[in-house]
Amino acid sequence: MIHRLPQDAPWEVDYGYTKAVVAGPWVLVSGHVSLEQEDSVGQARAAFRDVLATAKRVGAQPSDVVRVRIFYTETDDADAISRAFKEVFGGDHPPAATMVRVASLMLPQLKIEIDLDAYLGNTH
Repeated sequence: MIHRLPQDAPWEVDYGYTKAVVAGPWVLVSGHVSLEQEDSVGQARAAFRDVLATAKRVGAQPSDVVRVRIFYTETDDADAISRAFKEVFGGDHPPAATMVRVASLMLPQLKIEIDLDAYLGNTH
């Protein structure tokens, strides 16, 4: 069975996607960004908070996260972004992760986009 979160933000409808899909035991969360902060670390912390909040809406906890993808635009920010990642996932069971530097994201002021996959098969 596949369950999709309702499209509750204008850009989800405008661009034709949903923030999360649950397919069997898998939770696939779309990329999250934040304009709350100007710096990469602030954007990363806010994006981590928001992507995890979306995962929680469909029943996934941080310990269920098995893969995180981080897209970032500023070369010098990789270490700081990694520290923000460890603040969230630095426990005994970290997820797989990929960091990809990109030339730009959807808006010029965006420096970070984060998506994730979670697995609910062991706990739900």
